[in-house]
Amino acid sequence: MTARSYNTYVGSLCLLINEIRARTEDFNTSHVEVSIYRNGRGFKLCEDLVSGQLHRASYFEAIQTGECRPWSDNATVLEVDNFFGLKEFYAYSEKVMVGSRRQFLTARSDTAIAMINVAYRLGQLCAAQRMIFVGFSEKADAESILSNDSKLLVQCNLAGPRLYEWQRAPTQMI
Repeated sequence: MTARSYNTYVGSLCLLINEIRARTEDFNTSHVEVSIYRNGRGFKLCEDLVSGQLHRASYFEAIQTGECRPWSDNATVLEVDNFFGLKEFYAYSEKVMVGSRRQFLTARSDTAIAMINVAYRLGQLCAAQRMIFVGFSEKADAESILSNDSKLLVQCNLAGPRLYEWQRAPTQMI
């Protein structure tokens, strides 16, 4: 089997995150956590919508040492926007969760990896998704990972206990 492209899924996810930011009064609550890893560095953006107010925190992580410290919101948002601006996306399956996280995040210097956790409540709808994506500028750049790491990539749909596509979420989860 070949890996499933997540181009449309990631595009829709980006639109939803921007919609939550723009329409804070329409959403009851939300939690958005995006961690971008590339070139041995990590940037983490956390946004929580509570009572119509969006609260943001940003962090920088040196992947080799695990050191994490507060970081500029603007720089972190730029890293997130750059990831969503890539052209090709694939998702990792839960198989990638086995072993050292640091080894996984530093294994490929030519890729951008994003761990994206989104949960929201809009009226009676409560939904959540948690996935790990790998992004590329061009399809040709993805060829190496598609051939070397294909067993770690999602082939069909992702619905595991730790990583999953959109699903209804219990109210207490959000």
